[in-house]
Amino acid sequence: MRFNEGPIKNGGRRVIFVSGDHSSLNDFIMSVIESFGFAPIYLGDLGRLQQAGGPLAGRDIVDFGDH
Repeated sequence: MRFNEGPIKNGGRRVIFVSGDHSSLNDFIMSVIESFGFAPIYLGDLGRLQQAGGPLAGRDIVDFGDH
């Protein structure tokens, strides 16, 4: 993730993944991410997808809002 480059890339918003076991905290964290201009995507309960070594770790993913 390239936080230092800001939330916008090529007209889309950079994605930050969120996962956790507490829905109210997840909602809060996602709203904070959104307030900074990034696109939060909830992955469900804690898992390995976005952790170091996982398939999503270090990816610069952009949401273009076409869904």
